Amino acid sequence: MKSILIFTYIDRENTLFLPLWISHYSKIINSKLVILYRNVKPNITNDQLHKVVLINVNHFFNEKNDAEFIPPNELFISYQHEFLLTYDVVIYSDNDEFIVHNNINELLNKDFDQCLVTTGIEIVHNLHCEKAFNFQKKINDQRKFMIKSVWYNKPLIVNKKINWVAGKHNFNKYDKYVDGLYLIHLGKMCLDLTKKLIEETKILYPLHQFNPEFVSQYKNNFNNPNHKNQPMVDIPEKIKDLINNIL
Repeated sequence: MKSILIFTYIDRENTLFLPLWISHYSKIINSKLVILYRNVKPNITNDQLHKVVLINVNHFFNEKNDAEFIPPNELFISYQHEFLLTYDVVIYSDNDEFIVHNNINELLNKDFDQCLVTTGIEIVHNLHCEKAFNFQKKINDQRKFMIKSVWYNKPLIVNKKINWVAGKHNFNKYDKYVDGLYLIHLGKMCLDLTKKLIEETKILYPLHQFNPEFVSQYKNNFNNPNHKNQPMVDIPEKIKDLINNIL
């Protein structure tokens, strides 16, 4: 059985997604979870703390880039390369990104060439008929719509060194797609939460330039069934089944 290292990055003490990330990825057999953290240690419950290893990465930041919200890309590449010295498979995902597949353990233990690429799915908040998200309830009970997003087509699963681009997007560089391997992004599934996270980030990184029209354009970009590139559609049953394993 292959050894698997799964890591993420966080820059603040509290996030609603991190407990889900730990719970989700700890289900992968023979895996080790690592959280790279900046600034302060993330607030993790005792029952989850034993499932992860925390690594402080403040040394990757200096006077030039310390004010930047987006960390230097070499941080992720260097840890990927380091982890591959010890582990057969290395996986990265942001703490609001969830890689899913019907047989994820079987898939990860098969031989593959360099990387596997996810197909991106964005769970969206239909502002017309859905309330703010409650993390004490199931996703499928609260969210019924999604968009397919090439932005989340990412070569996140690797068994040989690759040099991820910033954000780890694929941009058609690799053709290693697998049927049924999805990256479920939950970061925009609640506009109320997104607004809160933006305000938090503005305080942490006052020099970071946000898209000032993101909130006002949310409905057009994520609630539009006629959008040219990413129309909002009902979540298919097969993807609902995978989402049900996250929350």
